[in-house]
Amino acid sequence: MDHKWYGFDLNLANKALMSGNIQVIASTQIAAGGGGIVLDATSSGTYTGNGTWNISHTVAGSDRYLIVAIAGGTQNIVGVTYNGSAMTSLIEQVSGAAPLYRVRLFGLVAPSTGTANIAIDTSGGAPAVYAAVASSWTGVNQATPTGTAVSANLGAAGTTI
Repeated sequence: MDHKWYGFDLNLANKALMSGNIQVIASTQIAAGGGGIVLDATSSGTYTGNGTWNISHTVAGSDRYLIVAIAGGTQNIVGVTYNGSAMTSLIEQVSGAAPLYRVRLFGLVAPSTGTANIAIDTSGGAPAVYAAVASSWTGVNQATPTGTAVSANLGAAGTTI
């Protein structure tokens, strides 16, 4: 069975937004349906605050899966939706040293096609800096789209995932 790995490294993805030497990663396998997995589209955005913010994303194709990686301050992410459909939290990793940052992955099976907003709700805490990257995929197994997600604080000596 064909699989693709999707990972998000906070330190490499948005070093300009973060301070210090933070190395936090979260990753999951995306499982193939009947054919091969193909990257459909990507989008990204940044936000400073403590409210809801949007990233426009376009989805096309069949056997679709949408994954969103969010990195930022220690505030909880209240929820993530795409075109009003709630996305499932796959994993979260918090850095182990100050300043603390979080990396979270969210997924959605069979997102609606067309252009819509990914709404990320970070309300309820102190303002923080966030960055998000979204990617949609086609050819993904709709019953079991991902394997077990893994994460690590790579700042810790001897950490492997």
